[in-house]
Amino acid sequence: MPDKRDSLRYIINAKVAFKTEDGTDRVFEGQVLDFGFLGWSIFLKENIALNTIIHFDLSVNFLHQHLIGKGQIVNVAPQKKALENGFRIGVKYLEVDKDTIIAFVNESQRLKKEARNRAEEMRKKQWGSPDCGPF
Repeated sequence: MPDKRDSLRYIINAKVAFKTEDGTDRVFEGQVLDFGFLGWSIFLKENIALNTIIHFDLSVNFLHQHLIGKGQIVNVAPQKKALENGFRIGVKYLEVDKDTIIAFVNESQRLKKEARNRAEEMRKKQWGSPDCGPF
């Protein structure tokens, strides 16, 4: 799928629930595929019309904060994921707290860096002394 955003995307463990602004009481829920400073994307089994305005509540498993805001559906592309057919839905922020976006990205990157450091330490322990290599 071609990149439709003008900013970096981050893979984070997040869930989102949203309602369309057209007055229906239907709530859509799903796992976020990627997240960025300008919007996010989600995999859904059903299609949603382009330019639909939504109100969303996005939550991550590593912070208590929720990102609550208003967005617009800007991309809908058919996609197959793990034997399921559905749609990759791209959402652009219209109204959102930018400080919460920054907190999500910063904490996600900090946790990934810690995991990489732990993995590197385990590798070093397996080889013995950090001063000598395997030969």
